[in-house]
This record gives sequence, C-alpha cells and structure tokens, in this order.
Amino acid sequence: MLTINSKIGEATLSENGNKERIDIWDGNVLAAFTSDRETEDGKKDRILWGFLCSKDQAKSMAEHYKKKGIRLFGAESVDIKMNLYFPKAKEVVEVLTRTFGYKVECYYEKVK
Repeated sequence: MLTINSKIGEATLSENGNKERIDIWDGNVLAAFTSDRETEDGKKDRILWGFLCSKDQAKSMAEHYKKKGIRLFGAESVDIKMNLYFPKAKEVVEVLTRTFGYKVECYYEKVK
C-alpha cells in the first residue's frame, strides 16, 4: 500500500497553454506524484500520477524512457520546486536532476 506523508515539492507542467500542478510527496516510496481536483459534485479528489520506489527503479525507468524517446513528465515545459527542509527531498532532487535531467529550484522552508 502506498502511503504519503509530507508534501516536499511541486511540479508545474505546461503544454499548449495549459498548466497542471503536481504535488510531490514523500512516504514509503522515494516520491509520489499527485494532484487534487474538484469533482462535478464539488468534492475534492486526489489523483495519483505515479511514484518512484527507489533510486535504482528510477534509473531503470530513465533508461527505458530514453530508449522510447519519452520523459518522466511528458509536458513541453516542467518547473520543479523542492523544499530541502525534508531529508528525502534531497534524494528526489538528485534523481530528478541526475537521472531524469530536469532542472530543480530548491528552497528551505521549515514546516510545523
């Protein structure tokens, strides 16, 4: 079972003038990617876009994606921000930059 604990960052995906914000969480996986939407009846719904289990799994994914000519986030433009207050955020930054080739803006903000 996937468990998410703290929001450690976010990615904004832009394509054809449309933007989608994806939250990045830590938990019992390296990172989980979700977004919240409102349903037609006004309720909130959380969508799981995907997750990375480990650095090794991320490396394997990146190699496979490279062969297929696709990226982790398929949008034209991807802006990622990570809060380094969370220890796991540093690992996620390393994976997103070194393994998948994204640029990541880092900041440090204490969370209560």
